[in-house]
Amino acid sequence: MSDLANALYRTRTEGGLIDMREYTPPLDEDEAYSLQSQVAALFQSETVGWKLGATNANTLQLLGFAEPFISPLLATHCYGNGAQVPIFADHSPALETEFLVKLAADLPTRDETYTHGEITAAIEYVCPAFEIVACRVAGGLSEAGLMLIADGAVNHSMVHGEVVENWRQADLSNHSLHIEIDGVEAATGSSNLLLWGNPLGAVAWLAAHPYLGARGLRRGDHIITGTCGGLIPIEPGSSAKADFGALGTVTISVCAA
Repeated sequence: MSDLANALYRTRTEGGLIDMREYTPPLDEDEAYSLQSQVAALFQSETVGWKLGATNANTLQLLGFAEPFISPLLATHCYGNGAQVPIFADHSPALETEFLVKLAADLPTRDETYTHGEITAAIEYVCPAFEIVACRVAGGLSEAGLMLIADGAVNHSMVHGEVVENWRQADLSNHSLHIEIDGVEAATGSSNLLLWGNPLGAVAWLAAHPYLGARGLRRGDHIITGTCGGLIPIEPGSSAKADFGALGTVTISVCAA
């Protein structure tokens, strides 16, 4: 295990920031994903799904990436609806409002891209979710480069929202959402802000990602498909709610770690 992997693990669990002048950064995406895997192994936690990051054109340009990046969702960082989540203020935590897809069937790795119909048939449900993102590297998101991948794709935690029975009736290509922070509207968004125009396209893209390897996507995986409501700074003591209309709601409160 590299010194940098150990440093990323410590900062994610204990707070603080990494000064990259003290380490050799990854030279390419292969090295970044290798480092990400090393850090994930240190948590000794089950992989319960995946997150996608940088899933719209503006974010890709801001961060300097040609395409989105991914990271496993670890059970230790996943919470139920209404949870209180501890955060480190020095990690510049921010809230992302996302569509969560839970799979009811495996989507094994294959050369051919999965069709919209195949993805739809493999889904158990789609529901709201919050992701807290946090950057453990000094300089923040805009300066971290490939360390964004290595740092768990800047995932801090995921909060699983309400599941409603009639989710299949929703138009996932044009589904709006409203976000409140401490009872005040903070942002609005839509599923069509994703690069693929909807969360099912995000799942098809993820299923073809080379870093899934032989594992592929599995029945029971939870996939958060990228922010549809921007990046909203959040601080200890705050609470948030996102209303997805017919798809239900998700709520969270945060406290100091």
